[in-house]
Order: sequence, then C-alpha cells, then structure tokens
Amino acid sequence: MVPTSGSFINADLIGSGLVNGDLTEGDLVEGNLIKGNLLKTDLINSDLINSDLINSDLIEGGLNDGGLVDGGLADGGLANRFRRRRSRHSGARPRAQTARVKTAGTQTAWGHVLLHAVFRGIILGRLFFTHLVSRMARRLRRALLTLPSLGGWLDTATLTLLFGCIALVVGFGAGWLELPMPDEISREALSPRAIAAGFLPENWLRGAAIAFFVPALATELLFRALPIPRREERLPLWRKWSWAALSLVAFVACYPLGAHYLWPQTQTVVMQPSFLVLVALLGWACTVLYRRTGSVWGAVTLHWLAVLGWQLLGNA
Repeated sequence: MVPTSGSFINADLIGSGLVNGDLTEGDLVEGNLIKGNLLKTDLINSDLINSDLINSDLIEGGLNDGGLVDGGLADGGLANRFRRRRSRHSGARPRAQTARVKTAGTQTAWGHVLLHAVFRGIILGRLFFTHLVSRMARRLRRALLTLPSLGGWLDTATLTLLFGCIALVVGFGAGWLELPMPDEISREALSPRAIAAGFLPENWLRGAAIAFFVPALATELLFRALPIPRREERLPLWRKWSWAALSLVAFVACYPLGAHYLWPQTQTVVMQPSFLVLVALLGWACTVLYRRTGSVWGAVTLHWLAVLGWQLLGNA
C-alpha cells in the first residue's frame, strides 16, 4: 500500500512546518503531526489502518495465525520453553516447600488445639474443685450446727433401741458377743480392741471420749454429712437416695478392708456375713436419722453407743 493515494498527502503535515523548514522548531511534534489530522483523522480513518494493516496477511496470516504468536511465541517453543525452564528450576522446590508448610501448619494447629484443651481442662477442674469444696464445707457446717428437734431425738432413741436389740440377738447367736458378769469385768474380760483403744475400767471416761470422736463423729462426717445431699438442696429425690446408697456401700466396705489391712486379728469376726449385715443395718439407721433430722448428732449418738457396746462385749 502506498500512502500517497489517501488523505495522507492532503493532511496538514505538508502544510505545517515540515515543508517550510520548521522541522527543528517543533512544528513536527507540536504541530499538526500529533495534534492535527494525521493521527486523529486521516491516518486512523484511512485505509492504512482499517484495511491494509489489520486485515492484511501480516496480522491474520503471518503474525497471528502464523508461527510468531500461535506457533513460536504463545503456543510454540518460546513460551513453553520458558515455562518448562521455570518449572525445572523452581517448580519442584515450591511443591516440597508447600508440603512442609502444610505439615508444619497441621502440627501447629494440633498443638494449639491440645494446648487449648489442657488450659480449658485446668480451668474447668479448678472451677469444679472450688464448687465441690464449697459445697462440702457448706454441708459440714450445716450438719454440725443443726441440732435435732425433740422428734429427732425420739427417732434417735427408737432406732438405737431397735438396733441394739437386733445386734445383741445376732451377736450372741453368732458367738462374737459375750456378756461378762459384773464381778468379772477386768482387764482380761475386755476385748483386745478395747484394750488397744484405752477403754479400761480405770479410765472408762477417756475411752468413751475417744470413741465419740473416733470413729463415731469422724465416720458420720465422712459417710453421711459429706456425700449425702441435704433436704434443702435442689436435687431430685432419686439422686439424693442414690448418694445415700453409695455412701452406705462404702461404709460397709471399709470394715473388711480395715480388717484385712489394719487389724488382721479381727478378720474372724469382721468377715462373717452376720457382722456385715449388722454393719449395713447400722449404716442404714444412721442415714435415716441424718436425712430426717438434717443433723449429724443423732447419727453420731447411735454410732457411738454401738461402738461402746462392741468394745465392751466384742469377742474379736
């Protein structure tokens, strides 16, 4: 294509400073070459761009569809070789680094989860322990400060007489209770357990005082006041009696365990079923008294009298 056939000759390029010799004075750049009709009118709208350049075989044939763009540059060897070279030098390394980063991230996440679980367990454990200690302290304080009413003391006397009658019948029938004559009460007539506890005729009050605190008071606080919910606590009835049953089982189990590990000489009596039945009956009576009165002193009185009878009459 020859640009002399279009509007290129008729543009202001020839009429501006190009023909008159003003090329060095800026008319070519500042004049009609840039601002004039050369770019805005005649060059863009002419057949130079619309026909001969874009639609020619240079773009559609040799440049676009040919080997430069689709062949050698875009889809051909130049771009692909560049990508292959980049993958060869840096492709495998980012994949390995990515795998290591993922592994480290997974380990870090599991570490954070484990640390969070540990701290949460510590906080919940402290809260639970604080709540449990406060509840146990409140139960102990109310059990010790609450005194049985007159009806509570009558219940205590009734259950004490009932248990005493049953214990005497079962104990004398099984042979582990003996009733000495008044003139035979001496050091030799007392049971070994009474002698070991200091329950002797010459210091009878001392032995009775010791028996009141240990085991009577200590046992009732441990197996009745602490585990059994009080009546004013907002718990279902079945839950309260479930705790009472569990405390009763633990109370009975302590006797054979103590005989096995602490007092082996009492195993011949403590391991007998009749003795364990009486222990269960004693625990049940103390539980009923504590539940009815809300006080530990009725159960302590019953337990204390049972211990005194065992120390005086027990043949262990």
